[in-house]
Amino acid sequence: MKRSLPWMLAGVVGLWMGCGGPPEEQGQEGAPEEQEGLISQTILRQLPDGTVTQETRYITPEERQAQFDAREEYARRLRSGMPQQMMESLVIDDGCAGSSLWLFDQPNRLGRQLCLYKNPVDTYAFINLGSIIRYIVPGSPLPRIYTWTAAVRSLWSGVDAGNLATCDTTRMACYSNAPYLAFGTYQQLNDLSFPQLPGTPTGPNTVFLEN
Repeated sequence: MKRSLPWMLAGVVGLWMGCGGPPEEQGQEGAPEEQEGLISQTILRQLPDGTVTQETRYITPEERQAQFDAREEYARRLRSGMPQQMMESLVIDDGCAGSSLWLFDQPNRLGRQLCLYKNPVDTYAFINLGSIIRYIVPGSPLPRIYTWTAAVRSLWSGVDAGNLATCDTTRMACYSNAPYLAFGTYQQLNDLSFPQLPGTPTGPNTVFLEN
């Protein structure tokens, strides 16, 4: 029987408190410079025991292009009906390459990247984007913390379909009239914008994945 276990990120919440307050949910203004010539990738993995690991690393544009190429080739051969055992060598599980969903904070799959790995034995996964830090801007008396809420500007899905939605993550209820986006498997959406609606948050703050 498949389990249905939401992702939990207590460790990241603890990091917010250590930095002195809740995260900001604004755009790119004040974003610190990335390491020269490198791209930030944050990777979340849901493990079989239900725990979640998170890491942020920096890769070169050439390394990210290799991941893009591997994902394109895997999707192409999947659509062609190639037997699974002949495709295993194509899955490059190096960081983001084989993840369930890629999210980017700039259009056209540029900028910072968030890679989500759903446990394949689970039916679905749910993640609060407000619990994942994109970057921190040093300041006085407190730093400004920017999360992935309302920050997604492009995406590339993997083997799981799902949606980006705007929800009250305390009551676990989503707004029917707020920014929402559904996506299929291996779908590329390269220019996303979510206009602010009166009385709602500025953009999607949750991800739902389902196999």
